Parts: sequence; structure tokens; C-alpha cells
Amino acid sequence: MVERITTHVRNYAERVRSKKIVIELSEEKIEFLKKLMRPFRDDLSSEFYNILNKAMHPYEEELRITTGLQDDIFHFHLTMPGLVTRSNADTIAGDTLKWTFELGDFAGDDYTMEAVSVIYKTKDIQRVSLFIIMFGLSFWLFLWFTIFRKT
Repeated sequence: MVERITTHVRNYAERVRSKKIVIELSEEKIEFLKKLMRPFRDDLSSEFYNILNKAMHPYEEELRITTGLQDDIFHFHLTMPGLVTRSNADTIAGDTLKWTFELGDFAGDDYTMEAVSVIYKTKDIQRVSLFIIMFGLSFWLFLWFTIFRKT
């Protein structure tokens, strides 16, 4: 029964624009719920509508706010320090990542924006490179002197 009602509510929401649902909800909730659950009226008790109405109350403001965002498009730009190595951004322009999405992209689930960058410290890289070069030269000089000393 729960699966049937869930499917019915989802299909109803697809047929009727969300803004219209918010208007209907704000007018008379019990009548709206009876209209929504009409196919199940013989299977549901009359107390069900009152229980459902009370259960929906905490979510009414969130529904109103969310449906107000229905036609909006969100643009996020993030400038990352260093070199971007991994991201789920729509586009990357140099060190700037860009995401564009609509309400439907995160209405059923969270929308996670991810980015990873690496900051290269040139002074440290130069020091390590110089150390490796000096070590390599010292090693080769040591080998050269030990080989020629024997001959």
C-alpha cells in the first residue's frame, strides 16, 4: 500500500505544477489530501488525513521555498589555489571552476561539488632539486676518484 501511495503522489506531482500544489496546500490541506488520495479513499481511514496533515506541517515551509526556486539556475564559480587535479565542475578555465545546475539536479538528492588542487612551492622544489643534483655529483665524483685511485 505504501508503495502504491508513493507512486501515486509522485505521478500526481508530475502532472500538476508544484506552484499549484503549494497554493492548494495553503488553502485547505485536508481537502487537498482527500483530493490527492481519492484513488485510495476506500482503503484509508478518515483519521489518516488528519495524521498526514500533522506530519506534513514541518515540511510546508521547505516546500514553499523549494518551489520558489523551481525556475532558477544556479551558477557557482570557485577559484582554486595551485593546479586543479580533479573536479566534477562543468567547465574549468585556468584556476576557476564553474558549476551550473537547476533545482531538479539536487531536488531528490544532494548535489556535491568537488575539487582538488595541488600547490607547488617553487622554493622547496628548487631546494630538493639542488640537493639531488649535488648528491648525484658528489656520488659520481666519489666513484671517479675511487676508480682512478686504483689505476
